[in-house]
Amino acid sequence: MELHQILYSSLAKRAYTGQELREMAQDFAARNRQLEITGLLTMERRAFVQVFEGPKEAVLGLYAGIWRDPRHDHVLTLIEHPVAEREFPDWSMEYSAPEAAPADPAAGKRDAAPASDLQLAHGLLIALRNELRRTSIQRA
Repeated sequence: MELHQILYSSLAKRAYTGQELREMAQDFAARNRQLEITGLLTMERRAFVQVFEGPKEAVLGLYAGIWRDPRHDHVLTLIEHPVAEREFPDWSMEYSAPEAAPADPAAGKRDAAPASDLQLAHGLLIALRNELRRTSIQRA
């Protein structure tokens, strides 16, 4: 099976409550398990950053759906490439947000990830966001 990975960012067209985001993450996780897709979703204010991986056709199909999803605006592909192995093998879709942690620590996961892993992943995505902001300011 050829594995593929996509990292993208987008803006939500409206603000979501922590409960709405947890419910969406649970729905995404259920769908992703069926598609054999794993990954991480984080949101700060209205900015989404998500990385997901799995069978190439499933990943490309999911991403096409994200582009059509009316909840997203300004979808930006940051990375799209084949991968030799999964970076998130146990997460059907981990959700991380500084102000809205999942109510059920095991929700949306095949196996619960240690909190330190989630903090690291969230920190890396925030660092990526900050770097993208810095480089876009330099280009302006």
